[in-house]
Parts: sequence; C-alpha cells; structure tokens
Amino acid sequence: MRWLVTGYRGFLGRAILTHLRNAGVDAKPMTLQGRRVDLLERASLRRIYQDEPSVGLLHLAGIHGAQIAPREFEQAHVQTTRNLLEQGLGKIKRWISVGSAAEYGLSASEELFEESSRCVPATAYGHSKLKQTQLVQTFCEKENIPWVVFRAFNVFGPQQKPGLLIPDTLARLRRHKRELNANFQARYGADVRDFLPIRTLCEMVLQLVRGQTENGIYNACSGVGTSVAQITAWLASEMGVNFVSETEGTDADHPPNYSVGNPTRIQRLIKDDLAFNLEQEIRYIAREGALESP
Repeated sequence: MRWLVTGYRGFLGRAILTHLRNAGVDAKPMTLQGRRVDLLERASLRRIYQDEPSVGLLHLAGIHGAQIAPREFEQAHVQTTRNLLEQGLGKIKRWISVGSAAEYGLSASEELFEESSRCVPATAYGHSKLKQTQLVQTFCEKENIPWVVFRAFNVFGPQQKPGLLIPDTLARLRRHKRELNANFQARYGADVRDFLPIRTLCEMVLQLVRGQTENGIYNACSGVGTSVAQITAWLASEMGVNFVSETEGTDADHPPNYSVGNPTRIQRLIKDDLAFNLEQEIRYIAREGALESP
C-alpha cells in the first residue's frame, strides 16, 4: 500500500519520509502534480485522492510557536485533519498522525503519562492537538478505518529550527558566546522533560507503518526524564560557555513540572533495541553545529 505523507517539508516529515523510503516503504509527499497542496483546500484534496485507488495517510503537517493565535492552531491541526479524512473517505485504508505530549499538559509529580492519562492541555497548541486526536478517533471508528496517533515527546535532531526547547537553548548559547557574557542560566531549569532523538522517532513510525497495530494512541517517548538544566549544561559544556544553574530570582520560585511518558505500548512493537545515550546525542548536536542558526 502506498502512503501519502503531509508535512514532508518540516522537521519531522522530512526525516520520517526519508527513513520510510530508505526502508523500502512505498511513501511519497502529498502533492498535486508535483506541487505543494494547501490542506485547507478540499477540492485539491479530492483531486489527489482521485488518482489513488487506496492509500495509507501519514499526517505530519502542523505548526507551533508562542505567537500563534488559537484560531490558527485550530485550522492547522483540526480543520486540515477533518478535510483529509472527509475527502479521503473510501480511499484511506489506514491512518497515522502525529500527536503531542502537550495534549497531556504538565504534571507536578514524577508520575509517567500513560496513553489513558487524563489530558489537561496548558496551551492553545496542546488544546488543538487534543481536538485533532479526538477527531481522528471519532471519525475513524465511525467509518471503520484503522488508526493510530503517536504522541511525540520533545523530539530533537539536525536541521531543527528555533521554536522548541533544544534549538532555542542552542541559539541563546550562541548569542551568549558571541557577546562574551560571563555566566549562562537555563530558563526553568528544574523542569523535567522526556527527550527523543529524531532517528529513534523515525524507527518508531516505521514500525507503526509496517505493523498490524491496534487502533489507538501510542506515546513516542523514552520514559526517562531529564531536567532542562542538565540539557543546558551538556550544550554549554560543548560550546565552551560557563553554565550556572539558577538559584535565585523568579526561576528559583518556579516549582518544577514534569512531562515524561510511558513508552511501554510502542516498545512492544519494536524488535530492535532503540536505546540511546542522551548525553552523547545532545553533545553531538552542539559539537557539530547540527541545528540551524537563528
């Protein structure tokens, strides 16, 4: 079965599409006559589906950012998903889309998020991603379409643009070094997150595409929490910047919050050992300058 991939020009989509093709999966960008298609244009989607007898749909398109309005998130995540599902009805034989750890919100405890955990999004982005997941579940179960949503936790890797924690921290470190400032502090360094290299996520998605998976949500995560301060310390060390963990001021009064997932469900699908050394991965990013400059 051929897989159509949305968001193929973005950080996740570019890496995942390349990985699938290298593994022999019949996957191609969702384009119209070789050109990028607007997922809000229903007529364009109908034309794409007309040329395909049956497809798997891998929906990776989306947006993120602190300055984006809630309405824009709704359009980018919920409306595009509705258009893809409705216009592809009868053609889509399997559905896989990317969710987000932001759907769960944040926790004051170290307890891992399960796929069944109560979702309390803390941001407009998280709310829109949760609505997207709920739409996929409702539509696909009604129309008997096999479906999966993988909730990605803090994915990082080469060619990742600023706008997320690791590339933003690296960009700040670069500016700090250029300006010859003395000490560097992490923002909310006590917070704990679950970090996942892009290559590990790519392998997880490959297993979801290849396998006869049960319908539902899968946490794409490591199950290991690491503080923002520790990530910053590794980056700073490789860049020759003196890092000082905050001990006073507003950040010191900020109680730590946690966002770490339980990967047990997705790990059952994976035959190979996907273990990785987070420190080595982070230091490589800083040492090789693998992330794009701001």
